[in-house]
Amino acid sequence: MKNLYFFFLTAACLLLFPGFLSYAGPVDCPQIAVALPADVHEAVAKAEAMARSGRYTAAAHSLSAFASKHPSPAFAFVSYDIGFFYYQARAWKQAIPHLKRAVVLAPCFIQGQQLLANALYNAGDVGAAARVMEKAASMAKDPDLAFQAALFWTEANAPKKALPLLRELEMHKTPKTEWFVALSN
Repeated sequence: MKNLYFFFLTAACLLLFPGFLSYAGPVDCPQIAVALPADVHEAVAKAEAMARSGRYTAAAHSLSAFASKHPSPAFAFVSYDIGFFYYQARAWKQAIPHLKRAVVLAPCFIQGQQLLANALYNAGDVGAAARVMEKAASMAKDPDLAFQAALFWTEANAPKKALPLLRELEMHKTPKTEWFVALSN
């Protein structure tokens, strides 16, 4: 329920505050927050209503069918929603291609990168999850995401890739205890 609340809060912020997910990065960095045409908005609203009632797979199928019938123009938000609904349904492998498409369409969409990393992790591709999470951490300048990437690298049996992330966290102005514990292992 908490994830669903976060999703709808994020969606509301996207609609009310167009700069909500903006990233002060390169000019060629398309944003996820764009005005959706009426038919797309209607399809998204229908799918979100299904999701609110816990029918995540049905929501994903509904929005995916709409996107298949209307492939152009492509909207990162629609791809993200489909991936999010599959993720909520614990259909990790089905979520991944949609989340990948969302981050291709809007490469600076940090939350999309983060959800893609978690879907990859849950699907068992820990190395890919670590790479994507590290990218999200770098874009967001978020130490918690960097820590998550370090944990993914450790689980992927790549401690040499985790160590630089943990060393950087060690120098953070307000380090967390768990960062030191991870570094000591």
